[in-house]
Order: sequence, then structure tokens, then C-alpha cells
Amino acid sequence: MLLLAACDLFSSEPDEGGVTHGPVPPVLHEFPRWSPDGTALLYYDTGLVSYNPDTHATIHDIDRRGIWVMNLETGQRRKLVSAGYADWSPDGSAIVFEAGQLYTARLAGEAIDSTSVTQITPGGRNFFPDWSPDGQWIAYDNSLCEGPKTCGVWLTSAGGGQHEHLADYGRMPSWHPSENALIFFTRAVTSAGEVRGDSLWRQELDTKRIHLISAVLGLGRTSRYPRYAPDGSRIAFQSDWQIWVMEADGSHKEQLTFDQGGMPDWSPDGQQIVYIGPQNTIWVMDADGANKKQLTFRPDHAVRTTEP
Repeated sequence: MLLLAACDLFSSEPDEGGVTHGPVPPVLHEFPRWSPDGTALLYYDTGLVSYNPDTHATIHDIDRRGIWVMNLETGQRRKLVSAGYADWSPDGSAIVFEAGQLYTARLAGEAIDSTSVTQITPGGRNFFPDWSPDGQWIAYDNSLCEGPKTCGVWLTSAGGGQHEHLADYGRMPSWHPSENALIFFTRAVTSAGEVRGDSLWRQELDTKRIHLISAVLGLGRTSRYPRYAPDGSRIAFQSDWQIWVMEADGSHKEQLTFDQGGMPDWSPDGQQIVYIGPQNTIWVMDADGANKKQLTFRPDHAVRTTEP
């Protein structure tokens, strides 16, 4: 099913400060996740099939929306499931995905085994599942706050039979690759609603101890998507739509992108980082920020439509 939209509602002339006020370019891809064997990427495709940068008209194919997998050697891509976010199991034989609730499914060749789809969360609004390195648990965040110990970071067993609340208001958990611990962001907001920035925390699961790693970049910064390097020595994250890395203790922050960068994930050997870059497409770079390469491309074409 095709959905066409035109939203050229703002002047394209820059103001006195040189800023052009117009629609935000449409998102094409989001949430790239590297396969454990390094040969493929999972990612979300919005279904964008055509975009006119001059008029900001877009065409989306709703049937394309969902989780896709891309072979990094051949570039071949295929849709796996209509869902919004997915992560690999540690051995690459299954995925966990978000479609209202969280589900797991085994992979069968180039598709998922529909008979294996299992719902693993009982309720709430659940996002950003991250599979533990031993394959036994899945961490995720629940954004539905209905009282103490409802929203924030949760654990569920991979089969969905056990559930445990870990931290109030935590978002986007990421497992340490070899230790029984995970990291997550929280947002500090004053009683007046003033944002005080995002802080990164680490929780030791054996003791349930939580400690602050870093307030990241301080006052007013929006930070997201923390990811441990495969050896646990560094953390990549997004801050104000740029990619940064820092030591696992929060020291030595370094900015890697300067045009646009978000939603990072490490290659299994720790040598590269995949991310969402300019034009909301998938890019890859070396772990030090060098050799940036675009992997997917926005479909920029003339779009015939009736202006609103």
C-alpha cells in the first residue's frame, strides 16, 4: 500500500540568521544492529520509496515498513517482520523484536520461523530489547509509568517466563559483553520541567548496585543508545545527534561524527561502528571515526502530488 504526502508548508528562504525553516527530511532507516558473525545488519525501514527534496513530498510503501536484514558482502536485503526494533540472539539463530509487545522468533533460512514466535512481555509499552551475552535474559525498557517499579529497565527470561524490574525511569539498556551488568540512560528533569541532561548509569545484576558512569555532556544534552564495545573497554553513544565514544568509566569522551550520527552499534571485532548518518541512512566508520562509508541511500526523486 502506497501513502503519498506533501508538506511544503514553510518558506525555503533562509532567515537573517541563515537558517532555513522547513520540514525535517524524512527518515529512511533506523536502529542498525550488527550480526554476531559480522556478516549482516538488522535495521528498521520506514517504507520511504520516494522523496522530493525541493517540495518535501514523500511516498511511503506501508508494506515495506518493518525489520530488514542486509547482507554486508552482497548488499542483498530482505524484510523479516513488520516490527519497529530488533536485536540478534548471541548466536545469531534468533531475534527479539518490538511490535506492541516484545517477541522472540527463530530464524529459518532467509525468514523467521512463524511457528516459533513467542510473546515475552505481558503488558506495558516496551522498547529497545537487548539480549544478554549468555542468551538467558533480555533487558528492555517500559515507558508506561503506573506507579513504583512499573516503568524503566526490566529483565525477562528469553522464554518470557520470568520478569524483574531493575531501575525506575531507565531507558535503552545495553549489556556488558562479559560481566553480569548493564548500562542505561536516565533523564534528569526539575520539578519545573527543566531538562538537566541525560546521565549514564551502570547496574551490577548480582548485587543490584547502581552507580553513575557519566552525566555525558552535561546540561541540556540529549543522549541515547549506549553500546558497549565487544571487549567492554569503551562505550559508544549518541548525543545531540552525533556519535561519541568514551572509556567504560566515563572518561576521555571523543566525538566521532560532525554532520549527523545516531543509533551506533559496534562490529563484533570492535574495529567499526555502524550508525544512522546524513539523510537518515545507514553508514559505517572505523572505531576512531575514520573512513566513513554510506551503505544505504535515500530515494530522492521528483514526486507528483497535489499541494495541500
